[in-house]
Amino acid sequence: MANQELLSYIHQALSSGITREKIKEELLRTGWPASDVDGGFAETDGVPTPPPRIPQVSPPETKKDSFPSPSAVINPLQTPTERTGFSMKTVIIAITTAACFLLIGGAGYAYMMKIGPFARPPYSEKNLVSGVLGAMSQIDTSSYLLSVSLAVGKRDADAKPFVLKNSDNAAFRKQYQNDAKRAQDISSLLSELQYQKNSGSQTYNPYSPIKGGKTSDSNNTYPDSLQKIKKTADTYYYGGNFSTADPATGKPYIYALTDHGQGFALTATFETRETISLIKKSYRFSATTTIIDGQKVTFTNGSDTYLYFPSEPPKPFLVELSDSLSFLPAEATMKASASAQADWKKADSADWKFNAAASGDFGDLTYKADVDVLKKDGVYYFKVNNMPSFILTFFGNVKGQWLMVDPSKASSTNQDPYGDSFSILETSLPEYEKSYKDNRKELTALIKKAVTIADEENLFTLKAAPKSERIEGRLLYRYDLQIRKAAIVPFYKRLLKEADAMNLKKDFPMITDEGYLEYLRGSEFGELFDYYEKNTSLTLWADAKGFPATLTYSIRVTPADTATQLKDKQVDILFTLALSDINAPVKIEKPQNAKPLQSLMNEGSLGSARLKSRDARRVADIKQLQLATELYFDAHAGYPSKLSDLAQSYIPSLPTDPLDKSSYHYTTYTSNKIRYAYHLGASLEDPSSTALASDADCNSISGAECKQKASGSWVSSGSFNGADDNGCGGEKDRYCYDATP
Repeated sequence: MANQELLSYIHQALSSGITREKIKEELLRTGWPASDVDGGFAETDGVPTPPPRIPQVSPPETKKDSFPSPSAVINPLQTPTERTGFSMKTVIIAITTAACFLLIGGAGYAYMMKIGPFARPPYSEKNLVSGVLGAMSQIDTSSYLLSVSLAVGKRDADAKPFVLKNSDNAAFRKQYQNDAKRAQDISSLLSELQYQKNSGSQTYNPYSPIKGGKTSDSNNTYPDSLQKIKKTADTYYYGGNFSTADPATGKPYIYALTDHGQGFALTATFETRETISLIKKSYRFSATTTIIDGQKVTFTNGSDTYLYFPSEPPKPFLVELSDSLSFLPAEATMKASASAQADWKKADSADWKFNAAASGDFGDLTYKADVDVLKKDGVYYFKVNNMPSFILTFFGNVKGQWLMVDPSKASSTNQDPYGDSFSILETSLPEYEKSYKDNRKELTALIKKAVTIADEENLFTLKAAPKSERIEGRLLYRYDLQIRKAAIVPFYKRLLKEADAMNLKKDFPMITDEGYLEYLRGSEFGELFDYYEKNTSLTLWADAKGFPATLTYSIRVTPADTATQLKDKQVDILFTLALSDINAPVKIEKPQNAKPLQSLMNEGSLGSARLKSRDARRVADIKQLQLATELYFDAHAGYPSKLSDLAQSYIPSLPTDPLDKSSYHYTTYTSNKIRYAYHLGASLEDPSSTALASDADCNSISGAECKQKASGSWVSSGSFNGADDNGCGGEKDRYCYDATP
């Protein structure tokens, strides 16, 4: 029997004039089975009137001829066997409302946090440099990758070699050559002044040993005229290849004694700015001892005696670079990279790891190199992963092996500069790191000032508005930078002032050269800058937080046409600095199975080379001691009773064995209380040393094979057998090299 509710609906629908087809269609649409619908129609056939209306299931009143929805009697969301309390419409409205709330809330959050579609570049042109530096100061841990690549390729249509307009200026070349001659004269005069004062006489022979072995006497005075200096030099140096007069004017250089003859002032006037710059960059230059006033330079007794200038004027950087690359073949590539990871939170002893890799293809020559270095808990570790074979040959079985240098285990015996140079690493590495940190503090202070000035002077400008780019899954902002030419001189002037206020000029002379200002104002720099601007690019990428991600600098070098193999070529050089894993945890593991560097350095061909080097040092030490003993004999009519008597007066420092720092063997032959012979010896490591073929082979224990035949005796306390078959002290696998007068 059909469902009563279904029968009631069918009766009411038929009574309203709705066709059977429409009634059936609506019932099927709302989920009633076709068999039930057909059964309902079968039972209602022949029934004249519908049953009494039941209020709770009767359909609502509708307009005439309108179709009464089955939902008025039967909920369209219900099946005949299921009921629910929510309509589809209610659920859809709820979902839509929630989605709107989420969308509006997310958009508000993105706007407040400046992310997603509301993100904007972290820096503007006004705060770019200082902003990046500020972000970098917040970096405690990071990974770095510095790389450089070089490639020779087809020359671009607009690529041209750099040619300086006044490069063939004959007048300038003559001025510079005059300055080079002045520098040669001044250097020779400074050397002569020191020699002649130290001799105690202005008529000394510089080839004779100084009396008593002394090299200086503070009571001596400097010569009182340039003529005396020249006369003495002419006597002993066959004319002395220098002049006391200016090469252009012919007038004598200005010379005067100071401090009652204990000092002097020697003044020359130079013609070119380049010369003044070279003087400031010369070895051990000090503004307090070498006084520069414009083009006039006064040298004093505190000035270094070495002053050398090349005969040709220095070339601009781009010309030098072009010349240096002209040897490249027509097809060449080179890549080099250095990556590092560090935890700078450990201020005193940061853990870090470093990798350096390089490869190159220069036609007939190809190479690869790869080295790992790390520091963990104060210990340094090294590993050679790859190296050209001609270099690796000298390092024996080193490839792939971690080597360890532990400064805490360094001993004082490893500090002799003529000893084991590899052992010196134990003490020098921490010193180098400390020096780097100390210099970094000073340099960082100067950089902070420099970037503030750079922003204030608008030194860097943007070629275009910053734009966002997604690189390797990271949203980065790209800044294409260029240097504003008009800001360079104001920037540099302020930088010099800050460096002077911070007392940093002596530490960073290369970036605080006041003479450089003149160059920046000159026409040569203008030509150089214009060419530079057309052939270089500088690009920075930063993330949304302002941390620098990548910095690239590219330069296109067009070789001079004189390099025929590169006539239609150019050299593209790209420098890249990339930062990643900023403030991420750093985990640097201690390498397993690391060997002490000292143990491995004694193996293979490198060990043999180092052995020969130590033997050469021993032979040289013996010869140096022989010379010192002869000087002692001249002064005392006899040789010293012990080697320590030679210290300071006859030899700067007493040499010792480069391996174990032991004293060399020494004894004397005495006759009538006069020590008129000696026996010196050192134990060599190489039995094939050529020095063994020409040594004395004296046995001062027995007197055999010794030259001294007069009456007398060897002092027994230091006597030894100088035969080659054992060490001087009888050591096995050592070979005695000995000497007598």
